[in-house]
Amino acid sequence: MGQGKNALYPNRVQLAGSLAANYTSPAIAVQYLDNIYIVCKFTGNPTGTFAVQGSGDGGQTWQDIRLLTSPVASGTADDIGIEINQAPMPLLRVAYTRISGTGVIEVWSTGKAIS
Repeated sequence: MGQGKNALYPNRVQLAGSLAANYTSPAIAVQYLDNIYIVCKFTGNPTGTFAVQGSGDGGQTWQDIRLLTSPVASGTADDIGIEINQAPMPLLRVAYTRISGTGVIEVWSTGKAIS
């Protein structure tokens, strides 16, 4: 039998993070994965912007990665999905920059290798 693909099965990264201030999720290990999907489910009335940050040095420094669209919270509860293809860094995290409002966030991740 052949080897199976590397995969990250649906994984809850954060259960109840506060969006009453800027927020950063725990790190998500994505080494050996090609396609990653992050879901941010939030309640309340937060207004702000989301970014996905990557680290190549074990989480000592983080940089925003380029996304096709800029995910936002626009004052109402929502679920947003963020697709990342071919991420070269082994760690990712979600960062939220608050403008106004409050809420609670739950973050999920999943992913798989192409080959």
